[in-house]
Amino acid sequence: MVLSDTEFSGRVALVTGAASGIGLSVLEQLDTVGARVLCCAYDGAKLATALAKYADDPKIKTQVFDVSAADACAAAVEA
Repeated sequence: MVLSDTEFSGRVALVTGAASGIGLSVLEQLDTVGARVLCCAYDGAKLATALAKYADDPKIKTQVFDVSAADACAAAVEA
């Protein structure tokens, strides 16, 4: 996937499943083009481990919740 920095720079993206696989790859791509990213996963320990290199990056935020719960998704977007 090729993302344009003019398309995503300064924008906010919500990445589900960010602890591994496609979600983690999407996060990495969005980070390279300057997007602000809210990364979520239902396993907090796995998410923290996978995103440890982003701990000091103010553009990258994490939140633990299950995307199959509508109220949890709404709360994440509100935050």
